[in-house]
Amino acid sequence: MKPELKKQVKEIALQELKKGKKPEEVFNDAISAGAKKEEIVAIMEEFMNENLPVAFIPLIKDFLRKKTDLYKKEQKISSEKSKIWDPIDEDVRPALFERDLNELNKKYNAYKKHPNSIRFIFFLSLIPLIALVPMVLYGINNDFNFFDKQDRGWLFLLLIPFIPSVCYKQRISATQKDLAKLMIAKENNWTYSPKEKLSRWKLFKKKFPEIFNAGTKNRSIQDEFWGIFRHGTQKRFFYMSTFTFVSDLTMVRSLITREKVYQEIFIIKLDKKLRSDFRLESRYNFYKERPKEIETESAFLSDRFDIFYNGKRADKELDIFMTLSPSVQVRIIQIIKRQKPTVIQFKEDMVLFAFKPTESDYMKTNFLRKVKVDQRDVNKIKKRFDDMLNIASEIIPFLD
Repeated sequence: MKPELKKQVKEIALQELKKGKKPEEVFNDAISAGAKKEEIVAIMEEFMNENLPVAFIPLIKDFLRKKTDLYKKEQKISSEKSKIWDPIDEDVRPALFERDLNELNKKYNAYKKHPNSIRFIFFLSLIPLIALVPMVLYGINNDFNFFDKQDRGWLFLLLIPFIPSVCYKQRISATQKDLAKLMIAKENNWTYSPKEKLSRWKLFKKKFPEIFNAGTKNRSIQDEFWGIFRHGTQKRFFYMSTFTFVSDLTMVRSLITREKVYQEIFIIKLDKKLRSDFRLESRYNFYKERPKEIETESAFLSDRFDIFYNGKRADKELDIFMTLSPSVQVRIIQIIKRQKPTVIQFKEDMVLFAFKPTESDYMKTNFLRKVKVDQRDVNKIKKRFDDMLNIASEIIPFLD
């Protein structure tokens, strides 16, 4: 508000107060005239520092107290509405990811505005490959054996020109996937963050050490979704992400190879706390069979999964069987047959599922041809979400 206008508003407000109007009435009149709430409250606060008639001071004090209490209440309600359930109890709000998503949208709009720039940069990345042709012809003409130990340096040089084009193509592919997932999040009013986060992995490792302590390096959480889905008349919270890590595999003759592993994580929140914390872990994750202390009533489940828990068997067995009722076991078997989870963990008021990704890396979307997200890619990712939410809908009634 400009100083001249502010002065006029103050004079009018003071006149109205002197006529006997209450501060609340003056406030409402000013709002009706087009003034902003915070500007009128600020003027009322300034009145407290001026030589007003003594009779006005208690009225204005009471008005400001009410407005302050109301503002705090509105802020609290707004804060509670915007806060999202998070399995590791972080303060997660959509506003925290606006910058990342705006950058993603900005990149997409830039691609749409200048589609030829993608093709041009990709062509530039192919120049080293084009330059490779005379090198290969030279090697062939001089009887080079690229796989011979003496000439192996040439083999390394032959691989270098592929790096720019492969890296650029991977970058474009990642953007295409992120955009398809963002479209699904917007359509369902879910919160989405595509960024890799080491800090989030550390918190998950603290909460679920048995799962997130896997691998030897480069561990992170990415492609996180927070949302609500309906089960009957009730609303349920869920969380989904991708956990990535590098695992060292010991091969024959003590040679060590490294493998990048992806795990889809899906967590649902229950209405009540479970009787005991434990997990079912696929026996195919290990090279050797281990003796089992607790076996389920289902031979199918016992043959494929081991039960892990902390504490003594005598203290835990009854609680575990109370959770793994026959109805729950039937649903778990159905889930195993359809989705093949590697781990199912029951912890506090949550159920966590870890899956090997089934989503194919191949996408119909190709920005090199046309800068547009193919609806078939969106539908494919959406189907995966539907499968996960169906899992939740099937098992929740028997756990709450």
